[in-house]
Amino acid sequence: MPTIIKDVEVEVNVSLEDFEDEELLDELASRNLQQGNVQELIEKIYHKRRLSQNFDDELDKLIYAVLGRV
Repeated sequence: MPTIIKDVEVEVNVSLEDFEDEELLDELASRNLQQGNVQELIEKIYHKRRLSQNFDDELDKLIYAVLGRV
């Protein structure tokens, strides 16, 4: 019997309130990011934005830290 493989895209609404703090911290750690790193990225973006500097790299890192993809 042949095997059929199909990619399916599913949209799921999830709230961060559905997760325990420890689970979220573990996920950040698994991505090699700590809570302080996210704060650092936001501060770097803020300062570069104020100085009209390019902050695309930092923004990509922040998006990856939060969503796990860019």
